[in-house]
Amino acid sequence: MARKCPSCGHANEDDARFCSGCGGEIAAVCPSCGAALPAGAVFCRTCGAVFGAAAAASAGAAAAPAGAAAPPEPERTIVQPRAAAAVGSRPQPPQAIPAGPAPPTPQAIPAGPAPPTPQAIPAGPVPPTPPSMMVGGAGGPPRRGPSPALIVVIIVLVIAAAAAAAIFFFILPSGSDDHGDKTPTPVASSGGSPSAGSAAGNEIVSAGWANTVGLRADGTAVAVGWKKYGLCRVSSWSDLVAVSAGDDHTVGLRADGTAVAVGSNALGQRDVSSWSDLVAISAGYFHTVGLRADGTAVAAGSNAWGQREVSSWSDLVAISAGYRHTVGLRADGTAVAVGAKKYGQCRVSSWSDLVAVSAGGFHTVGLLADGTAVAVGRNGDGQCDVSSWSDLVAVSAGEYHTVGLRADGTAVAVGDNESGQCRVSSWSDLVAVSGGDYHTVGLRADGTVVAVGATKYGQCRVSSWILDTPPAPVVSQ
Repeated sequence: MARKCPSCGHANEDDARFCSGCGGEIAAVCPSCGAALPAGAVFCRTCGAVFGAAAAASAGAAAAPAGAAAPPEPERTIVQPRAAAAVGSRPQPPQAIPAGPAPPTPQAIPAGPAPPTPQAIPAGPVPPTPPSMMVGGAGGPPRRGPSPALIVVIIVLVIAAAAAAAIFFFILPSGSDDHGDKTPTPVASSGGSPSAGSAAGNEIVSAGWANTVGLRADGTAVAVGWKKYGLCRVSSWSDLVAVSAGDDHTVGLRADGTAVAVGSNALGQRDVSSWSDLVAISAGYFHTVGLRADGTAVAAGSNAWGQREVSSWSDLVAISAGYRHTVGLRADGTAVAVGAKKYGQCRVSSWSDLVAVSAGGFHTVGLLADGTAVAVGRNGDGQCDVSSWSDLVAVSAGEYHTVGLRADGTAVAVGDNESGQCRVSSWSDLVAVSGGDYHTVGLRADGTVVAVGATKYGQCRVSSWILDTPPAPVVSQ
């Protein structure tokens, strides 16, 4: 019969004297009534049954020859049996015996003529052993349950996982845009002014998250950089008049006013094949917007922040898709915007006298008719510090930086320069610029292309390109 520890309840081997669970001294169990007794006991304090060495000696006495002298009975303390518990009552748990050194094992009584056998209380049925509370499979050795420390660690890990899931699914969609996470984002349209030959904000060269796409004079396209989802597979395109690089997709505008797209379509950002009568197109993070000849707009893809709510817009002359927002330029020089508003990137209603707009990561930039610039939105890296710029003909908002093109063909840039994406001061003879996530590209009047910034995916390998140039390019003075 297994010995149950009176301190912790752990079930031990029959001959165990100390608990393997807590180390405390274990009580013996009466084989007749199941009562707990001190280790080494030979008589049950409850029912008086004899067991252990005394029982063996008693059995030997029964076999001894008649008339043999009986040895003196060893001294022992007789404990009166406790009254039997009432039927149906809950048995009281045994009192715990303080842990300490193990008592010496009692000497076995030598076999020989047995002493007078004490009157034993007739043995009744042995009560069933209480079920073990140990963890273990049937028929196998008992296993201890997990320690308290392990349980605490598991609880902490579960709470941490739940918090991470809440941040991802609930906080970020509501507009939590932290610069530290460096989430891949798209590049908005360069928003070149008509004087720079970029009508309706269309691009000849466009920088995306980690890719760059360019438009050749023959209406074909070329692309380099990140190739996941096939977003650089543009070699089969033809009869193009504009291109735009998004985060994980690329779109092109054909001369007949239709659109083509490659790359990921997880949220429907490539569902542009039914569009028609387009004059401009722009690829955002997970959405795409198009401008029709009648001044209205269409959109496809993600609408998690309302960035596709453009159906009511009218009288537009340019459009730009950013990370989680969309901006439109009206013929009267005012602007409209929809989408994420956490950093105020959609606060453009007070702007006027505009000739171009560009939606970036978490900010929006506008070009005024007098060649100056305005900006709203997140300014953690100084990407909105454009008020001192002048003599501009185009602007482009990247993810955390902003690039401007001057009338003399030079470029200026502010904002995050972690990958060198703002190192454009040496550029000259430019006719267009485009800011990506972590790189910037520029188009020269001779159709060649320059690039600075991150090169991990080859997004800056454009030195061999010869692209189309605007109908009325800006040349160096």
